[in-house]
Amino acid sequence: MHRTQVLLEEKQYIDLRQAARSLGKSMGELIRDFVTLGLADRLAAKGKRRYRLADLDGIINAPGLKGAEHDRILYGEER
Repeated sequence: MHRTQVLLEEKQYIDLRQAARSLGKSMGELIRDFVTLGLADRLAAKGKRRYRLADLDGIINAPGLKGAEHDRILYGEER
């Protein structure tokens, strides 16, 4: 593990302390959980945007493309 220092606003500190107590976790453990979740969400959202935009490149001019195929292209499945 690495030690780091983070400055929190007063309300953030109070809310974090209360949440940690109610969950039976340390504040550090709760912060690590939040960082893990936040990074996973951010990376997943970023990856989806890139993947979907890349798939849409040239879609308007694709010969024989039917309107219903947009779900397959965007989501990889039939709706």
